[in-house]
Amino acid sequence: MAETRVVGRAGDLDGLAPPSPATTGYRPDIDGLRALAVGLVLLYHGFPSFVPGGFIGVDVFFVISGYLITGILLRARDRVRARRYFLDFYERRVRRIFPALLLVLIACGTYGWFRLFPADYQNLTQYIAGGASFVDNLVVWSQTNYFDASAATKPLIHLWSLAIEEQFYIVWPLLILVFGRLTRGRFYPVLFAVLAVSSLAYSVVLTSTDPTAAYYSPFSRGWELAAGGLVAAMHTRGWSAKPGRRADVITIVALLLIVAGALFVVDSAHFPGWEALLPVVATAAVIWFGAGSIVDRRLLGTRLIVTLGLISYPLYLWHWVVLTFLRIEDPAPPGWLTLLALVVSVGLAAATYFLLELPLRRPRLRTVSISLLATMGAVLTFALFATTMQWSGVALTSTQKALSNTYNPQPAYRYRTCFLDSATQTASDFTPSCAADGPAGDPTLLLWGDSLTAQLYPGLESRGRALGYRLVQRTASSCPPELDNQYSDRGNCNEINASTRAYIRKTRPAAVVINGRWPDDETQRNAQISAISVFLRQNGVKTVILVGPAPDWAPDLRGILIRETFPHDTLPLTMTPPASTWPGTQAEDASLAALSARIGAEYLSLVARLCTGDQCRIRVSGDIPAGLVASDHDHLTAQASRFVLKDFSVKPPLG
Repeated sequence: MAETRVVGRAGDLDGLAPPSPATTGYRPDIDGLRALAVGLVLLYHGFPSFVPGGFIGVDVFFVISGYLITGILLRARDRVRARRYFLDFYERRVRRIFPALLLVLIACGTYGWFRLFPADYQNLTQYIAGGASFVDNLVVWSQTNYFDASAATKPLIHLWSLAIEEQFYIVWPLLILVFGRLTRGRFYPVLFAVLAVSSLAYSVVLTSTDPTAAYYSPFSRGWELAAGGLVAAMHTRGWSAKPGRRADVITIVALLLIVAGALFVVDSAHFPGWEALLPVVATAAVIWFGAGSIVDRRLLGTRLIVTLGLISYPLYLWHWVVLTFLRIEDPAPPGWLTLLALVVSVGLAAATYFLLELPLRRPRLRTVSISLLATMGAVLTFALFATTMQWSGVALTSTQKALSNTYNPQPAYRYRTCFLDSATQTASDFTPSCAADGPAGDPTLLLWGDSLTAQLYPGLESRGRALGYRLVQRTASSCPPELDNQYSDRGNCNEINASTRAYIRKTRPAAVVINGRWPDDETQRNAQISAISVFLRQNGVKTVILVGPAPDWAPDLRGILIRETFPHDTLPLTMTPPASTWPGTQAEDASLAALSARIGAEYLSLVARLCTGDQCRIRVSGDIPAGLVASDHDHLTAQASRFVLKDFSVKPPLG
């Protein structure tokens, strides 16, 4: 994230924020905007239900960075030679970005060495390497899938946004220099507008086809930085909003839109795309109209807000690291402890800024930048070796070694063939094998739902001819069965469910298994399932089988077990599920059992098949981790699926 000001002699590339007719020096409201942005991000990461769209703080940062960096580069283009233009710019970037980043990377590496097991530490060192080489967005992108480990256990996943900014810093100076020489610097606003519109169009298309790629790709995010660059280009040309009541009103409305977007409007499922226009345009409006406005004088420019803005970069780096360390040690920390972690983050950020960043920015010795580069190179080298060699300072028992191995349920669920990725696939991607499992003369048993239905396929398939039905699987990630197109925020879920309903009308299967991550509200859940049951009966389905929840070992069964000490280093057969989830699982199981009786459906209770009282199986064999009950927190492994369904039977259809 670019700084608003850096102490240095006249003519240096950083200096002050871009001047305009409305402001001829440092703009405290820019630091105030930073404070708002980092505040939204902190609240979102600490209390996501309170600020569900707080992630747009990152988009505010993007616009600010594009504005400041573009202004710096445009003013320097005609003032210094090309060699110094690049050297001074990147030297300032190193002094600005490397000190805090190095401290955070080293702190994470040290903590992980003593507290993380080899597989987890290997994942951490991948992120350290990505952070040190500014490709963390690509690391996150490559690791993101439906069964990926929770982001709450990845201390450096938030560096993806810093990586996008650094990639912007690599391309932007060269673009400005070359284009300026070709056009004598007369058409920068046109260039930046064209780039912004092109990148926005790409972002909109990609968000609808591959939202993960859209979220982490620099090409779908570049328009946000270019929007800030467009404002800077207009300011350097002498174009600016006139201060006055109109500017005051627009600035206030723009700030309120940012806050409203974070609280009520922005939907992460359709982001960035069109929805990113709200924070980007609002931030650009605050920068354009805010200089000297009442918001500048009375809110964004006040000392406390400006100070928070000044430390926003190290605060952004530290807050997620501290929250993640807390959640690794305590998977379900109380709210007061989360709040304390955020307060600690502010303290660490202030110390980092005043005791490390500022002292290293003041000296003019180029050796400071060289030393920082060398240290970053050493961190990168260590991270690459640690990733390759699977280093860790934690000694493992034989059981812990087995638990540290990964287990991938995707092949057993038939991922991307009969269990679709709803974010990137449509119903046309169901393969012929999804409807050809069993003798053609047998009646059809359809599996309809999300991953909690897909997990049943290995167990039903293993029953073979004893089941007496021909299996058909039509499942998709995050797509419970539904009738009313209520999952517009989940990729292609509505299209996939509509296709399955059409399939049911056409083929009229004898029996249908339904399961899914239903709404938490019991009334809403019962209404959804009841409507599905009516639909199935109306379309010739004789037997409806509703499946209940499995015990939830949040945040992760392997993560829980690997930190336990067991007699003789042997996993027990049963344990009590976490107190944070077990009462809710029991209540949902009882509610669904009662609902099944009311709607005339058969009920398959996974709790009854895995638990006795408060003791539930954690494994079904000694083959670890494949023999564990869950592959994460509540998805059955293939062995567990076969175990719970080993004696499952369906009544033969009548007539």
